[in-house]
Amino acid sequence: MTHVRTFGILSDGTTANLYTVRNGRMSFSLTDYGATITSIVLHGSAGVDTDVALGYATLADYEADNASFGATVARFANRISGGRFLLDGTCFLLDQNDGAHTLHSGFTRSNKLRWTVVPFELPSSTGVHCTRRFLDGEQGFPGTLDVTVTVALDSEQCLMYRAAAVTDARTPVSITNHTYFNLAGTGSVRDHLLTVYCPAVLAIDGDRIPTGALLPVSGTAFDFLREKRIGKDIALLGAGYDHCYVTAAYQAHTARSGIPHDDTPLVRVARLREPKSGRSLIIETNTEGMQLYTGNELSGILGKQGYPYQNHDGICFETEAFPDSPNRPEFPSCILNPGERLCATTVYRFAF
Repeated sequence: MTHVRTFGILSDGTTANLYTVRNGRMSFSLTDYGATITSIVLHGSAGVDTDVALGYATLADYEADNASFGATVARFANRISGGRFLLDGTCFLLDQNDGAHTLHSGFTRSNKLRWTVVPFELPSSTGVHCTRRFLDGEQGFPGTLDVTVTVALDSEQCLMYRAAAVTDARTPVSITNHTYFNLAGTGSVRDHLLTVYCPAVLAIDGDRIPTGALLPVSGTAFDFLREKRIGKDIALLGAGYDHCYVTAAYQAHTARSGIPHDDTPLVRVARLREPKSGRSLIIETNTEGMQLYTGNELSGILGKQGYPYQNHDGICFETEAFPDSPNRPEFPSCILNPGERLCATTVYRFAF
């Protein structure tokens, strides 16, 4: 079942809507402003509802947001070094919105753009299709890119996020969702227990740009191969985790390209558990990368009900192509060709 209501009026005078999808013991809400997930609510057996996604209460806050709460990130998630890339002999210049580099496609991010949202209901799932056409040259990228993001619930407490895209010219593509999870609903996630089923992480430089090397995580602060408190080694990394883990899909992609297709199998990449409530979350994806980000810059942000967020109050699992892959020939290719269809799928399996 999907309920639609007016979310608010944007600064340009247009109206944005909020779509709330309910199925079984879960619900989520999404706005057509940015194809942004504003809440994921777990309906407890004792009648207690817990919203496990960080965000805001009002549309105005999302319009002013810089933290990308719940955002759909397109056309290219994460960082591109130097704000440029070379493709087929042409240099494409992008916004330098992260020092000298591009982050999440520049200043005009997809979560600040309007999407067309259509609800659907099937025997197996209920959700919404979000579509947008990115014109040739928009955000600096070549090719007209048609994107469809599907967000849906099934009857087994699973939320599915699928990004599909086609293009009329060769272009880099990496689309992700930027939800910050907190299985307790509020407070720090440092005491959440995390398992990451990835034996390597991308090495990065001081600007968080990949060097091209894959580093084994065993015995390091990045090692979550066995369940570990998120906060156990976080101080060893300064601000916190903001690193791309190499998923088991990496081998499948290197056999042809980094573009996930409909037939690219899902692999398990992480399990998050909140010990006090017993709630848990398993993440599966068909992308070769998963950026683990522990909300290192949340301090001072007023969230839902005016709650003052602090650093590490949420954790993101950004399933995506490797950062800076347009400039890294040693990485799986992120180039989508005409006639191909990208299909990047992530499934969030909740237990509560």
